[in-house]
Amino acid sequence: IPKTCENFIKLCKKNYYDGTIFHRSIRNFVIQGGDPTGTGTGGESYWGKPFKDEIKPNLSHTGRGVLSMANSGPNTNKSQ
Repeated sequence: IPKTCENFIKLCKKNYYDGTIFHRSIRNFVIQGGDPTGTGTGGESYWGKPFKDEIKPNLSHTGRGVLSMANSGPNTNKSQ
């Protein structure tokens, strides 16, 4: 299982996202959430530290329902 999926599933199982809001919404592009502070600057991974990117050149955002991690640069994935 990819680390990104593992992180998301484990955070969900411990109710990490309960009560969080979508703090960013751009019509026909993206909604962003996963930050318990609601500001877009907070959040932690399941392990309490950022984890490495899992970029695969053959994968792309081609339609509705695609879920990805937001980050602040290379290898900075957390909860968003």
